[in-house]
Amino acid sequence: MSPERVSWMAFVCVALAVPAAATERADVLRREIALPAGARTVEIDNVFGGVEVRGGAGDRVAVEIRRTATARREADLALAFDEVTLVVDEWANGVALVQDGPFRCEARGRDRRGRRHRWGDCRWDPDYELDWQWTVTVPAGVELEVRTVNGGAITVDGVRGGVSAANVNGPLRLAGLAGEVSAATVNGEIVAEYAIAPSADASFETVNGSIEIVLPAGSSADVNLETMNGELWSDFAVTAAPRRAEATASRRGDRYRLDHDTRVRIGAGGPRFECKTLNGDIVLRER
Repeated sequence: MSPERVSWMAFVCVALAVPAAATERADVLRREIALPAGARTVEIDNVFGGVEVRGGAGDRVAVEIRRTATARREADLALAFDEVTLVVDEWANGVALVQDGPFRCEARGRDRRGRRHRWGDCRWDPDYELDWQWTVTVPAGVELEVRTVNGGAITVDGVRGGVSAANVNGPLRLAGLAGEVSAATVNGEIVAEYAIAPSADASFETVNGSIEIVLPAGSSADVNLETMNGELWSDFAVTAAPRRAEATASRRGDRYRLDHDTRVRIGAGGPRFECKTLNGDIVLRER
């Protein structure tokens, strides 16, 4: 993983304690945002909760967030809704949707657009537990950046531009892919399904979880596969230097069992795929 990604993940030690004898409050927050003319990027920056993103038509971003807070006192429930808010940050090339709150520290400086740093290093010990579950519809052709840390999966379906997805304690499930992809988590599986044969580079990285890449028949790519405690499998007949992998029968038909760290070529080769996990299998599936 890149140093920037590792440093961000290093600040995930803040955890919300589940209160004893808790009470709960929930609501649904809805927003609709028109993208600025010519805008190409949508960012979703969450910390607590899961995120589902769907590609749609038009030039608007539709947001629905099911917000839930749990605490022992009503005053703490009110505080959870008062101090943790949705911030919509627009700039010339796109829009960012941010779960903002005291867990984001001014002391750590600001990002490249002047916003408060993502999060970390905060002396924040809340008396409530917080969960936001997002459902977001974006124009299908945008470049998407989506992040969360605790509390659920990131699911993306039908976004045909580039997709950058980062989780820490949860899986990544990406479908309908057509552009460049960067997908990373720590504790969770990654499943990535392409709508068309890939034409751009991609990176898939996890620590505790499997990686499954689903490609259309006839796809071509150069793929680097690395696992320490797992196996590598391919539905495709691959060429691996210095020898060709041998087919092994399985319930899916012939598959080609590979070494634990292997660079292989599918078809005529092409975009470069990096697939890395520590504890889990990596499977290249043909659709």
